[in-house]
Amino acid sequence: MKPPHDHLSTWQYDAQTREGEVDIAVFSRRLKLRHHLREDPIKETAPEPVRRRFWELLKQYLHVDHDSRYNNPDAKPIGAKSLYQELTSLAGIEPEPDGFDSWYCYDVLEQHIIKCEWEDFYDGVDVVAKRLFETTLWREFHDETNKILAEENVWWRLDEKGQLGPPLPKYFSHKIASLLDEQLGQDEFAPARRQFMKARRFLEVAPVDPENSIKEAVSSLESAAKILCPKSKSTLGEVLKEWKRKKRVPKLLVEMLEKYWGFATSAPLVRHGSSQDSNMTNAEAEFCIVISAAAIKYLIDTLGQKE
Repeated sequence: MKPPHDHLSTWQYDAQTREGEVDIAVFSRRLKLRHHLREDPIKETAPEPVRRRFWELLKQYLHVDHDSRYNNPDAKPIGAKSLYQELTSLAGIEPEPDGFDSWYCYDVLEQHIIKCEWEDFYDGVDVVAKRLFETTLWREFHDETNKILAEENVWWRLDEKGQLGPPLPKYFSHKIASLLDEQLGQDEFAPARRQFMKARRFLEVAPVDPENSIKEAVSSLESAAKILCPKSKSTLGEVLKEWKRKKRVPKLLVEMLEKYWGFATSAPLVRHGSSQDSNMTNAEAEFCIVISAAAIKYLIDTLGQKE
């Protein structure tokens, strides 16, 4: 038996007559004349064009589950009913009975995607990503979802781990995943891992907090340094002086890290309280995350064992 939706909604029909694509080269998108494209990147809402385009993408991976009358010849990985149940459970709302009816389940799931709260919509993107992450369809879904988000001026992106979060350059995202899994994945570096993850979270969760992000990024480096040099009971600055004295790390690299440490220590409201207000930016916080990540990886790879 065929899936229940051979009929087309008005929007679906219109989309198909345009070959199913939203052309960003057309006048209003090319010149960013649509209201949601003129503003800063969208973080705390999910405009209808984003939801509609995501639904069209999601349909490619759905099948009617829990009904022996419907086969799944293309082995599509996501059951519409089970997905609807998970999304409504996450949203804390009572599911519609028709969401478990084989004829109406697609319609009900579509309406949930289109009308749910914005947080629930992005939760749904996260859930679908996790379901597809270990399948051969993951890369396609990842790229197409990020294309939709980028073209509709949404800030969030799917990362290489299948999680929705702030955008990171592809190379950097891969390196961060490698750092957390390989270097800081060891039990002895658990404190540094926790602090590094907190540094990222301060830039991922609105309202963003660049001061605390910088604080945790530098603290993660300090924790890793103290673990590598357990004889030192003081600050990162003292550890760096010890490494310079013993020539364990090239002098100019130590001096670079000392300046990085000094920047964070002297910046208002980062490491210490201050009578001055802070003017730290997200870009500076992202810079510090990159520096800490690179420094931690270098130190672990270079020093290897504890002193």
